[in-house]
Amino acid sequence: MPCRSSWAHDCVAVTRALRFADADRYCSGEGATQPDIPMTKRIGIDELQAGMLIEQLHLAGVGTLLHDIGKTKVPLEILNKPGRFEAHEMEIMKQHVLRGVEVLASTTDLGDSYVQPALEHHERVNGAGYPNRRAQKDISQFGLITAIVDIYDAMTSDRCYHKGQPAHHALQLLYRLSLEGHLDPTLVQQFIQVVGVYPVGSVVELNTGETGIVKQVNHETPLAPVVLLVKSAGNTLLSQPIEHDLSEQTETPHRSITTVLSPQQAGIDPTLYLDKKAA
Repeated sequence: MPCRSSWAHDCVAVTRALRFADADRYCSGEGATQPDIPMTKRIGIDELQAGMLIEQLHLAGVGTLLHDIGKTKVPLEILNKPGRFEAHEMEIMKQHVLRGVEVLASTTDLGDSYVQPALEHHERVNGAGYPNRRAQKDISQFGLITAIVDIYDAMTSDRCYHKGQPAHHALQLLYRLSLEGHLDPTLVQQFIQVVGVYPVGSVVELNTGETGIVKQVNHETPLAPVVLLVKSAGNTLLSQPIEHDLSEQTETPHRSITTVLSPQQAGIDPTLYLDKKAA
């Protein structure tokens, strides 16, 4: 399958990022598999950024939206390379950070909140990132957030060099990276709380043998989201998805999630179901 163009990929990636930075309106299409949630309110950014005006929040959100715009300056044969980068190719790829800052600086006068996500999304709190090896105290709040979003998106999206991983694998990696000192642990915990143990769009197998797709996260009961049942226990595709809130069950036995499946394993494209009306 041919790779998506870099700009098309970025539209998907930054749609997720913008929601994390408090976007209430976002691009339609593939990015619509995630819930419409004012993310900064859910993760406490209002408290963390108590002195920031709403206008500034939205400027920073736009900066997060464009954090990878520098990839438009990377040669396509490197950007779309299906295998591992050679050392010199990695150095060229790393240049997308400063190229992005140049693009933004030449097209806008909106200030640092617009540029910081592009400049800092590969910095790490332990000073091991690039391009400036900044430590946590020198990285902006939105740079710290965009670093988390960028890794999550890179893992869960189909790329030229790998298939997207299940969301819970990405969350496990984020948690491990926070323990190892690469990412802000408080923000990672908050991100995991927002996304949920079973993020929207996850394909899951239930204890009944049925297959479902997570439609909505229950933050009070993260192990019991709202699911759309799409396959019977006999692995038969249902003509109409059936919605079940696993946190509010009256019938017995109670349904529960036992396994997270990849869409390929289940033979299901979650995006085809999440916009449908369930029975």
